[in-house]
Parts: sequence; structure tokens; C-alpha cells
Amino acid sequence: MISLVRRPGKTLLLFALVVILGAVISGAVAVSGTINSTEANLRRRMRPIVTIEFDFNGWREAHNVEFGDAMPQIPPITSQMLHSIGALSYINFYNINFQFPLRSFELARYGSRSALFGGVIFFPCGFKD
Repeated sequence: MISLVRRPGKTLLLFALVVILGAVISGAVAVSGTINSTEANLRRRMRPIVTIEFDFNGWREAHNVEFGDAMPQIPPITSQMLHSIGALSYINFYNINFQFPLRSFELARYGSRSALFGGVIFFPCGFKD
């Protein structure tokens, strides 16, 4: 107590420094908590989009097929498979959309470079279930 009374300037400076550091640390903790809660809220509200693709390399490795060999029969994806994926508990909504190319030698795409060289022209098509 005697030291506090003898040097009031030093005591007030030390007290102010402790108060300022405490305020900065509490502000940093509050900002960190706010950022974490905002991120968690965004993740809960975001709608995930899933794309299912066939793994040709995995299929080749599983069936011991080298590049250039004839590919074994690839089983088609059935609508039952897709509906069972859509019926999972953490999926709220699903939409099935198949995209496959349409090849044609007779049709010509307006303004396409491949039409100039006489190659096969791919037209994107879609199918919704």
C-alpha cells in the first residue's frame, strides 16, 4: 500500500495497462466466438450439392483391366439406387438430373468449329426424373 501511495502515476499507468489488455483480450474472445457461431450457422443453412460419377480407374483396378483392353459390362445406375440415396436421413430434398451427349453426323451446330472439320458433333441433352 505504501508503494501505491508513494508512486500514484506508476500505479495508475499499470492499472490502465491491465484494463486495456483485459478489454483487448475479451474483445478478441468475443469476435472469435461470433465468427465461429456465424460459420456454424452458415454451414447449417447451406444446401449441399452432390454429384455421383462413375470411377473408371477404380473399375479397371477392381476388374484387372489394362488401358486399351475391352471394358467389362458396367452396371447401370438404377432409379432405386438414386431413390435410396435420396431417402437418407440427412437429405431434405433431391433432384435427379442425367446429362449425356447426343452424337450425330447429320446434325450441324450453328457456329461450331467441329462442324467445320467434319467430326462428330456432341449436343448436350438432359433427362429429369
